[in-house]
Amino acid sequence: MNNLFLIGFFITLIINNVYAYVEGSKVSTTYLSSTNKFKYSNITELVVFGDSLSAIQTNFEDMSYMRQYNPEGERWSIHLSDLNNMTLWNYSVTGACVDKDIVPRQYFSTTFREEYEYFLERMSAGRMFANNWNGNNTLFAFWLGTNDISNLNHTLFPQTAINQTLETIGDIFFTSVKGLYNTGGRNFLIFNVQSIDETPGVYTLPGTVYGVPTNFDADVHHFNEYIQKLSKEFTTKYTDTNIIIYNIMEEIRYIQEHYNDYGFISSTDFWAGKNLTEEAIPNYLWLDGLHSTFKANSIFAEDINKYLISIENNDEEGNNEDKDEEENKDEEENNENKDEEGNNED
Repeated sequence: MNNLFLIGFFITLIINNVYAYVEGSKVSTTYLSSTNKFKYSNITELVVFGDSLSAIQTNFEDMSYMRQYNPEGERWSIHLSDLNNMTLWNYSVTGACVDKDIVPRQYFSTTFREEYEYFLERMSAGRMFANNWNGNNTLFAFWLGTNDISNLNHTLFPQTAINQTLETIGDIFFTSVKGLYNTGGRNFLIFNVQSIDETPGVYTLPGTVYGVPTNFDADVHHFNEYIQKLSKEFTTKYTDTNIIIYNIMEEIRYIQEHYNDYGFISSTDFWAGKNLTEEAIPNYLWLDGLHSTFKANSIFAEDINKYLISIENNDEEGNNEDKDEEENKDEEENNENKDEEGNNED
């Protein structure tokens, strides 16, 4: 009986380990330049592009924004800018996709391509805020793809056609990344797309039927892999570029798995629609079926900040190891020279 109990215990332990998630910072990816080191401690400007997951109602005339608009509170970008004492330039617009010619949005007109144009009009050479940033002190961040994937027509086109569309979206996105590089950008932070199938509001998305399993994540994984491929190719071609892909998908899953540890009452339930006061919002990971609460956003930012610090620290440790190796070689050469001098005296 004891043996059977032990066997069952270890099987449970193995299953739990197989399905356990880890923080996003532990499974993110970097494509770093060997000639232009990523120095997070030198970053004073944070430029953000995205959709409602990042939008903070920026006034594009003077680039001011509301730190908090009830009941949603601060987005991750505000929390991150606070953690590293950065000036935030947020071009994100609610409802944005990468290109509306590919993924039409009935009620939302602004796209990432237009956000990019807003940046050029305000921060490229000779423009109003051009002197506020340069390639060394600025981090460009992107959280895009959620609207593109969730609004594709999955009923009219086969998966192969959808995959080709996703790759076209990725190519268009990187066309603007290349444009930012041409203006001087060298440090880029890209969020992968989170699981859409696991969001509480997945059945409110176009083409879904409540209770019928969805398969948005097949598109999510294809898009994420293609963005990773493009990132690697970009840094291979433009060797002074740093691209960091933050795994927000795994971070959200980790928080959901450990929701009790963070003080949330549920991993999937959300605050909206329950006639609750705003004081109850911190009890929830989700504000509604898609958007996280300001408390969850602060958790995202803390993990991102930790990861960006670790990149610089690990690089410095590597440089110190190189220096130690060089010093050891110098000592060995000096000892050899001394031995030779002693032999010559003999």
